[in-house]
Amino acid sequence: METGELVPAAGLLARVGEVSGLAKIMQRLGMEGSESLGHAAAAVEFALEGLYLMRRLSKDEVDGGAVYRT
Repeated sequence: METGELVPAAGLLARVGEVSGLAKIMQRLGMEGSESLGHAAAAVEFALEGLYLMRRLSKDEVDGGAVYRT
C-alpha cells in the first residue's frame, strides 16, 4: 500500500477498501464533523503508521511517502 502526498485520497481509500473503526479513528484525531476524503485518507495513513510502529507491517520510505507491506 503506497501512501504519501502525491497519492490521491480517493485512490488510497479505494485500495484500502472498507476500514472497520475508521470513524472512531477520525473522531479520536479530532476530525469529527469535518469528514472528507482527505481526512479519511489521513486517518488511514495514521492507522498504517501505528501498525508499522507496533511491528504489524513493514514500511519502505519512498519519495514523498511510504509503502506499507504485511
